[in-house]
Amino acid sequence: MLGSVVVFSMKNVHAMSCKEVSRLLSVKRDRPLTDEEELQLKNHLAICLYCRNFDGQLGVLAEMAKRFAVARDL
Repeated sequence: MLGSVVVFSMKNVHAMSCKEVSRLLSVKRDRPLTDEEELQLKNHLAICLYCRNFDGQLGVLAEMAKRFAVARDL
């Protein structure tokens, strides 16, 4: 159908703030996220460069911590 508009129900959809996302990015390194948390996180990261950068920074810090622990044990 050309020219049709599809309307999605936005009930119970909560746009996460960057603060909430930063908390979840930390939490996901300690435990698996729920399906809802994962979806909300993925949606936010798709549109927020700042949170994607923060996620990358957390990854770098985690890698550095692992390397430090290995080097310390040598």
